[in-house]
Amino acid sequence: MLKVSDDQIASMIDVDHKQTEDFLAFADNGTLVGSAMIAIEPSGERAEVAIAVRADYKHQGVGWTLLNLAADYAEDAWLPHAGGSRKPAEPEGD
Repeated sequence: MLKVSDDQIASMIDVDHKQTEDFLAFADNGTLVGSAMIAIEPSGERAEVAIAVRADYKHQGVGWTLLNLAADYAEDAWLPHAGGSRKPAEPEGD
C-alpha cells in the first residue's frame, strides 16, 4: 500500500491566504464532513478547486455548497484584481 509522507501532506494543505485558501464543512455535531481548497495561478487568470466530501455525507449538497463558497471567495478576493468574472455553479443532483 502506498503511503503519503508527512511532507507531502503538509504541502497539499499549506494555505498562504494569497494564492490558496481552504474551506471546511462541519456537521452539527462537529464532525468534519468536507473540505475545499482553491488555488489561483500566479497570473491571476485561472484558479482550480479540489473538493472532498465524506462518503456518508455525499448527495446532501455539501460539495455544491463548498464549490459555491470557494467560487464566491475567488470572485470577491481575487477576480477583481485579475479583471475576471464567473458564472455561478448550478447543482445537478449533487
